[in-house]
Amino acid sequence: METLVPSRTQISDRFPIASFDVRVPESRFFEIACATDPRLFHTEYRGQRTQRNFFTTRDNGLLAAPRGCTTWLMPSEQLKRFAGAQRIYYALASYGGPTGADPHFSISPRALDQVPSVGLAPDFTGRTLDRTRLGQYEATPDAYGGKQSADLRWGGDDVLELERDDEGEDEVYDDGFDRSLWTGDGETEVGEGRIGTADGESARSYRGSEAALSAVGAALALATEDTEPEAEHEDDFDSAYSVEDETEGEEDAYLEDYEDPQGIYGAVAYHVQAPGRRGRGRTGAVALEDAPAATIPVSPAGAPSGKDSDYCDDEECEAPSLVPGLAAVVFDIPEQIRIMRVVGAAESGSDGYSAVNADTEFSDSRHKAFQKYHLGLSWGFVQFTQRSGAVGRVLQAVRRRELRTEERIRDAQQMPAIFGSAWQQLLDVTGAATPDARLAPVDGAELWKDPWPDRFAKAGALDHVRAAQNEIAITDYLEPVIPVAGWLGVSRPRGIAMLLDRCIHMGVRGGLRWVMETVGPVRTDGDRAAALQTLGYADLKSFQAGVEGLEADGKWGPRTHAAMVARLRELGASSPIPVPSPEEVLQALADGSAGRSFERRMRDLLKNQTDFDDTVQYALS
Repeated sequence: METLVPSRTQISDRFPIASFDVRVPESRFFEIACATDPRLFHTEYRGQRTQRNFFTTRDNGLLAAPRGCTTWLMPSEQLKRFAGAQRIYYALASYGGPTGADPHFSISPRALDQVPSVGLAPDFTGRTLDRTRLGQYEATPDAYGGKQSADLRWGGDDVLELERDDEGEDEVYDDGFDRSLWTGDGETEVGEGRIGTADGESARSYRGSEAALSAVGAALALATEDTEPEAEHEDDFDSAYSVEDETEGEEDAYLEDYEDPQGIYGAVAYHVQAPGRRGRGRTGAVALEDAPAATIPVSPAGAPSGKDSDYCDDEECEAPSLVPGLAAVVFDIPEQIRIMRVVGAAESGSDGYSAVNADTEFSDSRHKAFQKYHLGLSWGFVQFTQRSGAVGRVLQAVRRRELRTEERIRDAQQMPAIFGSAWQQLLDVTGAATPDARLAPVDGAELWKDPWPDRFAKAGALDHVRAAQNEIAITDYLEPVIPVAGWLGVSRPRGIAMLLDRCIHMGVRGGLRWVMETVGPVRTDGDRAAALQTLGYADLKSFQAGVEGLEADGKWGPRTHAAMVARLRELGASSPIPVPSPEEVLQALADGSAGRSFERRMRDLLKNQTDFDDTVQYALS
């Protein structure tokens, strides 16, 4: 087992320590690479790397763990350089010898949206570190990668460049779907934090030649898991902890005997070694011999949760009754998928992309669908439903990829092999025009009955199926949320996640309806009339015609409500109706969930500081 697990989930000036539990076989050497954006690990972005956004230990040669486990501490000077970023992404490379043979990697260039990370607190400056009291690295030019800091290379570059040479320079990654969905026009810009890419090209695929694949061995093993890797701890290490059950004070308990960061550094044992130096300590690369190991949060275990009892994707759900300064970050595809995966964990549990819910809502006496109607099979990391047609759209996207990239996908991994001879009937039924038609049996059995659930679970383990799920999750769930979020002024990660969670769990129409009924300030016909008059519109249809993105149909719905909130906010104190701030919107969502089955989901998202950085503000337009 080769793992790299952080000892903390967030770095701050109070505890400016970036340490990692490293586990590799005693016979292997290792390298650790860190970046402020996951795409910097790909050789395509090598030219964008600087010392402020990328670091690798290979400048000093490969390291070794004499007993198969150690803790690596990031040099304080490098940690200072990362100040100002939102997260530090990390990767482990291990090698069969000091010359870099037989490389294994903990991440995959085909899954850069899944690269694990630790957070940097908004107030982190690194000023509490005193480098005069900390050891510095020694240069080891004779070791693999030594004396290459100016080039900022890591082991992943070597394998990808070998593969690119085998493939040819003109071939770029293509997941089988129109690339315009994932990229736009323009140039790639890299700051010291995130990369905003809009250059029309994604990273190259990692399929490569047989030689390249055999060279990396188990490189894809960890990166294709639905959750980030969790260390298998031995007797001399404590078991993994859950962030949800532990406070920052408890997380730092093992450091409580030290008054400052220098004391912590001074207490560690220096025993991470470079090749050829067994038995001799290396300053700078250090280990906390008995420090408790820890993991970052993983998706909750258990079966998929099932959809909310008020789940609704029918058109009538959109019509509720009326009762008597931060720099913007590009909300690009990898970041969208990262947010989707955080939210999806509450839907799919530990099974992720393979999760299957066999129409349990129909048998749940607490659900509105109980013995009345079927939602059918729900499948995947955000639990696409059969009734809504989302399952069919994913299957169509899967098949589209297979037909356009047949040479990249083995026959045994294509739909005819996974779903059997009735696969075309499966496509036809799940893609039918009406809900009842989409719920029809396929090959004599409903999809929520054997043998279909096992087949869908098997399909969810395949890379191109996961890519198709990502695509439909964005187009079906996220894209409808973005304009509403913008109108509500909700442009930070946790706010997007909370809105998205409702639309996944309740259906887009049902979710947006609940959101606006919960936070929308226009409560009565009188409120709406006052708003229209103040804004200078004769009626609702003329207001809708004046807002880009609205259909001028004269119907009052959540999108129109949210757009009106945006216009009223522009009036400031002149608004006839008080408009909630973005922070009030999020708190209202959490408070409005009280007593509902999803209350814990909303409150957990509101307080989640592990996955969401409040210093990030997305450019949603």
